[in-house]
Amino acid sequence: ESKQGRVITQYDMYCLDLNAVQNNKAVGLLKIDFLGLRNLTILDKAIQLATRKTGTKIDIHEVRIDDKKTYDLISAGNTIGVFQLESAGMRRLAKDLKPNKMSDITAMVALYRPGPMDLIPSFIAGKSNPGSIKYLHPDLKKIMGETYGVLVYQEQVMEIAHSLAGYSMSEADNLRMAMGKKKKSLMDIEHKKFIDGCVKNKYARTMAEKLFAFMEKFAAYGFNKPHSASYGLIAYWTAYMKANFPVEYMAALLTAELQGVAGPMREIKMAQGIEECRRMEIPILVPDINKSGYEFTLEGDSIRFGLSPEMVKDLAASKDSESKGQFGLFAGHVEQKKIEDTFEHIPEYSEDELSMMEKEVIGFLISRNPLARFAAIIEEKATKHIGEIVKGDDKKNMVIVGVISGKKIIRTKKDNKEMAFITLYDDTGTIEAVFFPKAFEKLKSIISVNQVILAKGTAAERDDSMSFLIDNAVRLGN
Repeated sequence: ESKQGRVITQYDMYCLDLNAVQNNKAVGLLKIDFLGLRNLTILDKAIQLATRKTGTKIDIHEVRIDDKKTYDLISAGNTIGVFQLESAGMRRLAKDLKPNKMSDITAMVALYRPGPMDLIPSFIAGKSNPGSIKYLHPDLKKIMGETYGVLVYQEQVMEIAHSLAGYSMSEADNLRMAMGKKKKSLMDIEHKKFIDGCVKNKYARTMAEKLFAFMEKFAAYGFNKPHSASYGLIAYWTAYMKANFPVEYMAALLTAELQGVAGPMREIKMAQGIEECRRMEIPILVPDINKSGYEFTLEGDSIRFGLSPEMVKDLAASKDSESKGQFGLFAGHVEQKKIEDTFEHIPEYSEDELSMMEKEVIGFLISRNPLARFAAIIEEKATKHIGEIVKGDDKKNMVIVGVISGKKIIRTKKDNKEMAFITLYDDTGTIEAVFFPKAFEKLKSIISVNQVILAKGTAAERDDSMSFLIDNAVRLGN
C-alpha cells in the first residue's frame, strides 16, 4: 500500500474458503462480514423515548410479528425511514404486494435486487391468486409454498436436492454453490447426480430434468435466507415502532439524520424526514434556546427540533446546573424584571428571505417546505415525482420539479466544454440530474444550490440507478 508503505495480502473467496472449492485447494481461513446498521441506533433511541413516555419498558424482541398496524403501514407504502423498505421501488412493491406476514417481508428484501427483481411479478401474482401457482411436482409445495412457487432462497435449492434427490445437506450446499457460481465442470457432475438421485427416489426422469433446468435458471438469483430474514426482522421492528409510536420513532430518525455527516445528502434526508412528519400530522417545533436539547425531543405529540452539538453542549450544561440550583461563583442569580421594549415594528420578511435565513442558520428548512408554495404548478406541470422514477422509466420523457441541493461543474474531455451534475430532490426522493454542454450553456444562470426548478428531460438508467438528463428548465420563485 503505497501511501503508508504497508504490505497487504488479499485473497479472493476461492483461495480462502474451503467450502467454495474442490480438492481442499484453499487456505482455509474464515471470512466474516461485519455490518454496522445505523437503524439499530434509531430503533434503540425510539424505544428509549417510547419507554420514557409510556412508563412501560418495551422489549422489541417480544413484540408480536402479526401486528395489523405494522402491516397496514407497510402495505400503504408509508415506509420513509423504515429499514430496507424506504426506497421508491420498495414502497411501490409494498403497495402491490400488500405483505401480511413476516415471510412476505423477508422475501421482499431478497427479491428487490438486480436480477431477482424479474421474479417480482410472479411472486405478486402467486400471492394474490394462489390457485394460479403451478409446481412441477406436488412435493415442491412444502418447499416453495412460502414464496408462492418462486425460487427465492439458496436454501430452497438445497432442500429440493435433499428431499427429492437424496442429497445430504453438505452435498446440497455444493450443488447450491455450483449453480450460483455457474461452474460448468461442477454442474456437469451435479446434473447426473441430481437426475440419478430423483429417479432412485421414484420421480420421473423427465420431471427431474425439468426441475434441474428450473433450479439452474433461478439459482444464480438465490439469496441467503438467514441474511434476508435478519434484515426483514429489523425492517419489521422499525415499521412496528413507526406504526405504534410514530412521534417517538420520527424523533429518533430525525436525530440520527441531524447527527449524520454534514453535506447535501444530510439536507435531503432531513427534508424528507420533516416532510414525512407533516404527512403524518406530527408538528415540528422550531429550535428554542430554552427548550431544545442536543437531540430532537418530545413535547406532547410534537417534536422539538434539536440544536447542533456545538451550540448545545455549554447551553445544556448551564441549564442543567440552573435546574439544580447551581451557579458559577461569579455568575450570581439576578432576578429578571419585566422590561418593555421600544423597538419599532417593521414588516415581516418575504417567504424567500425567511427561507434563506432559516437555511443559513440551521442548515435546512424546518418551518416551511420550499416546494409547498408551488403545489399548484407541480400538480399541473409535473408528470412524475422524483421518488417515482424507476428503471422501467428508462428513456422516457418527463417533467419534474425539485430543489437543487448540490452541483458539480466539469469540462468535457472531447472539446473542453462545461457541463454540470446536480442533485435534485423533492418530498419523495432524490436523483442525480445532468446538464450536458448545450443545456448548461443555456441554463447555467439558474443552476444554484437551494433553487427550485421545473425541469423537462429524459430518465436514464446508469450504474443500476436512475438519473435525469435535462433538456430545458425554468426557475420557480426568485
